[in-house]
Amino acid sequence: MYNNVDDKVVETARILVQRLLDDEGEILITYGDLAKQLPFNINPRNLDGPLGTLSEICQYRGMPLLSTIVINKAHCRPGAGYFRYFFQGKPESEWDNIFSAQLDKVKKYKHWADLLKVLGIKNQ
Repeated sequence: MYNNVDDKVVETARILVQRLLDDEGEILITYGDLAKQLPFNINPRNLDGPLGTLSEICQYRGMPLLSTIVINKAHCRPGAGYFRYFFQGKPESEWDNIFSAQLDKVKKYKHWADLLKVLGIKNQ
């Protein structure tokens, strides 16, 4: 279990991993829809903190970036912060290709339940 991981990160992980484990087709979710599903009040623009921490944990553990599946409604891909933080130096002209490659990794990854265990979340 990770120390100093707050409830916002844990609840965000629970919702996103459940989307992947349910395997009901569409795994992408907008920032706004994710904010509505969380059990606390948060502006979608403030999800960068929990999503960034979550993806740092994924990166550290050799997993694909879970925040890849959270997209901006206007661009149908993660927000600029995702690319600027995790893909520093890559020009915006490459962001669509990066997103496609990362999304493919997320879809193919089969051990998302392990992330729940690491965060101390019981798989439902």
